[in-house]
Amino acid sequence: MEEVIRRLIEYDEKGQQLVREALDQRREVMSRMGDYKQEMANLYRDHLARHMEDCRREAQAEKEEQFVEARRRYDLQMEHLRQTYQENGERWIREIVSRCIGG
Repeated sequence: MEEVIRRLIEYDEKGQQLVREALDQRREVMSRMGDYKQEMANLYRDHLARHMEDCRREAQAEKEEQFVEARRRYDLQMEHLRQTYQENGERWIREIVSRCIGG
């Protein structure tokens, strides 16, 4: 009988030890999961920040390209107007004066 009781106590102690180990492992896994979750959140946040910065740079570059193109078109139009005025300016002035004074 004593042998049976001793074995029951031994099995109980081993069972308690297994439960403690399982609880320790669970706590460790949960801790790692919390760390992993935080790490993933940080990675996602960093990735999003890089993506937003890339988008900002692309938008800035596109805006600058559009400005350069608009400036180029403006310069071409101004040059065309200057050229047209240089070719026709005197005639236009004579015509305006003539129409104003009725001649």
